[in-house]
Amino acid sequence: MIKRGIKFVISFFFISAIFFNFPSNALANMGDWKLTNAKENLTGNWVYYVYSAANALYQGIHFSRHVDNSYDDHIATDDRMYYYYGNTRSFNTPNIPQQIRDTLIKAWQDYFSVS
Repeated sequence: MIKRGIKFVISFFFISAIFFNFPSNALANMGDWKLTNAKENLTGNWVYYVYSAANALYQGIHFSRHVDNSYDDHIATDDRMYYYYGNTRSFNTPNIPQQIRDTLIKAWQDYFSVS
């Protein structure tokens, strides 16, 4: 019973953080992005998503939301080689192939689009 209560409090914390700390359009197209994990690590509290729509436009890409600092939010390839930080419109490296660069930007825009 206590474990259930603790899990509920942790879940409530992450959900509350999403609603109160992230941009107002954060949940606009969230139906295509499935919550896959939420955890706390050395860099803070994170919530992870993958694209789950049937057409799989963004297969091989994940979205990481930082609960404490939205400037760390990023879309990245699953191999964690290339990152796009949409709030700062920057990448983790300048040598990203154009096709991957475009896909990461479009995935970010898809998450924040109104469906």
